[in-house]
Amino acid sequence: MVQNLGENMKHLEKRYRVLYNEKTDTWRILDTWNDAMNKITDWEVDIPDTNPALLILPGQAFTELAMEAARRGILGKAVIPRVSDTDIEERENQIALLKAELEGIGSVLKDMQSENITLRKEISDSKKAPVRTERYELKHQVLKGLLQLAGMEDLRDIDKS
Repeated sequence: MVQNLGENMKHLEKRYRVLYNEKTDTWRILDTWNDAMNKITDWEVDIPDTNPALLILPGQAFTELAMEAARRGILGKAVIPRVSDTDIEERENQIALLKAELEGIGSVLKDMQSENITLRKEISDSKKAPVRTERYELKHQVLKGLLQLAGMEDLRDIDKS
């Protein structure tokens, strides 16, 4: 059983953990690599304010610290770049162009679908038997009768041989 849960905190990527309390306007900064963290055995309980690994900084002190760091130019990667109005406008224009392009593609797809339906109907109709007129049917029956008569004449010739 592990009795000293704080012993292995030095493997963490971030050394400092920061928590801001809006109600008290204080910043709690915890040094997870501090030797005092090795003595913590119960992680369910809050770390007491008297723990040497914990630094409590009032909101005004933090503001002054941030301003001094900015003045000295040492904020480095901690500064979060702000998006300018120009960048926002440019992105909105790009989004509008992409939406218009997408609508155009959607319109083309609808046209293609309706064309596809029309072509399928034409193919289906072309596979159906052609409509036969009454005149055609009459000619067909006459021709069929003639063929039958001709076939009977050939059979008579066979009997004579």
